[in-house]
Amino acid sequence: MDASACCARCATRPALPILVLTARGEEGDKVRGLRLGADDYVTKPFGVLELLARVEALFRRAGSAAVVLPRSPSANGSGTWKWSPRLAPCCGTANP
Repeated sequence: MDASACCARCATRPALPILVLTARGEEGDKVRGLRLGADDYVTKPFGVLELLARVEALFRRAGSAAVVLPRSPSANGSGTWKWSPRLAPCCGTANP
């Protein structure tokens, strides 16, 4: 699903922050995504810590309850991420 369809689908849930994570890095793509309702737009490649900081900022601005995220890629000891269901994308499926 592309970002425009996802933003349209998520627009029915106004309290849900939208972060677009994509390989499309042209200025026009970014502007289009933000104008369609995305709260943030991150292009690949990206740093994991930067992405986590952006997610925390989205929840902070949205006034959501505290979200605890690992501070480093190895924070959970296994080298893998375990996402809260609150962080699952509204479009598509989350990776376990």
